[in-house]
This record gives sequence, C-alpha cells and structure tokens, in this order.
Amino acid sequence: MAKPYITIYSDGGAKPSPNGPGGWASVLILDDEIAELSGQESSTTNSRMKLMAVFMALESLEDSSKIELYIDSKYVKSGVTQWMAKWALNGWRMSNHQPVENKDLWEGLHEMTETHEIHWHWSKNNIPFLYEARVVELVTAARELYTAPPMVALMPDGMPKVDTTIYVASSYISGSWAAVLVTKTDEKEIEDRELNTTFNQTILLACAKLLESLTTPQTVAIYSINEYLVNGMTKWLRNWVKNDWHTASGEAVKNQEQWQRLLAAEQPHTITWILCNDFQNVHMIRANNLVID
Repeated sequence: MAKPYITIYSDGGAKPSPNGPGGWASVLILDDEIAELSGQESSTTNSRMKLMAVFMALESLEDSSKIELYIDSKYVKSGVTQWMAKWALNGWRMSNHQPVENKDLWEGLHEMTETHEIHWHWSKNNIPFLYEARVVELVTAARELYTAPPMVALMPDGMPKVDTTIYVASSYISGSWAAVLVTKTDEKEIEDRELNTTFNQTILLACAKLLESLTTPQTVAIYSINEYLVNGMTKWLRNWVKNDWHTASGEAVKNQEQWQRLLAAEQPHTITWILCNDFQNVHMIRANNLVID
C-alpha cells in the first residue's frame, strides 16, 4: 500500500523571545483536504515554538507518510541535519554533557523521522504566499489567544474556492486603477481614478470600493502585486488596530483613513489576500493593461 503524500507548512515564535508568550502552527495538505494545527505556551522561545510546530504536525499523523515539510528555522535545520543523531547516541546530552534543550521534542522528533519519509525545505522563499500568510496568521492568533478567522477552502491546485476572484492593479502616478472580477459565471472589468492620492492610497481605495460593490457576503480572493496592501491585510492590520492605529515603533499608521475604510469593507466577507510576484497571470495582465498612466 502506497504511503500517503502530505505537505506541511510550519512556523512558530515567541514575543518577546525568550520568556514571552509563544504560538506555533502547521497547515497540513493531503490531496484536497487541509488540516490546521496550532497551540500556545505562556513563556517560551522562538526556537521551541518552531520545533513544536514540526513535532505536533508529525505527531498528528496516524500512518507512515511521505512528507514535504517546510520550516524556516536554522535551529530546526541544524538539529535535524547535524545534532539530532549525535544527541541520540549520547543519551540526549550535548558535548558538554549538559541535557539537550527541548529534549522532550527532539527525542520524539527523532523517532518520527524514522517512521516517516521526510523531504525538508528550509527556505521561506519556497513557501507559496497563501500558506505562508496563513501559518503566520495562526501563529499570531495562538500567541495572542484569539481565534483566527477561517481560511478559504483550497482546490488541489492551490487556487481558492471562492465566489469572486479579484485581480487589481493601479498606476504609480495618475491615481488610475483597474480590476478584473471573475465569478463562476461571469467576468467583469472595472476602471476608476482617485484624485490627489498616493500610489498606496489608490490601491487601498480601489480594494475598498471593489468590496463595497459586492451586494452579498462572499468568499473572495484578491490578487495584487502591491506588497504594502497584501502585507498590511495579512500581517500588520490586526496589530495596528490593537495598538490604536500605531505601529510597533509607536508612530501613527500612514494612510489610516484608507486602511479603516478597507477594513470596514472587508468585514462581511471571507477574504484571501494573495501577492503576485509578476504579471504572468492572464487576468493580472488584463487589469494592468486597463490602468491609465
């Protein structure tokens, strides 16, 4: 009987590290099924949380499996590739005879690496942005003790199962923006222009207006090449709101009015924000070509 083929994306962190609250999370994909795992410790380290994410993901598997495992951690990489076998031979003690830190996890991980066939991926650059953003979202939610919103279901090819997919682009100089909206039955092009706005303000207002135009709550995937937009919606916004619209350095958030409008427009919907690295997608090309400089 063939082994199940599973892809796992894992991450974790503590804030502050060490001795701060920490969260860990993993997204596991088997065929078109997705499972999410996450948890929290009240006083921990970045290294322990990243290791915990891997440990808990593998421990959750009932059968011996072929696994593609993505984790961006020098600590886990060094442990797996250099230290773990030596520690096991030395009774889980380091070369200075002191007990291995996080022995409880390393010992269990060592056993599980012998059960499963694991191909390790150590660079975050190899992780599709959709999954990277989701794992970070789950880690943050676990660490800060709130429930992350549900992730849009995914098809086997990694594309969101959504009611509406939006590809949006904007001009760097003219305030012009355009979008291609794709539904199950139709495609529509929209063009508009904002007056006296910066490039980032334009894209924020464009997305707010596009979401405001939807007459019923929907699952939506929004594609953009604008990192400021996508990172803001997936990584920064929750902390800004929590900090009364101030950044981690204490400065007032730029473009607050536009961010607040977009946040309000997002509320009725379940949205996945996806960063495009270029204009290879045909709909993204269409949206960009509609923009007037």
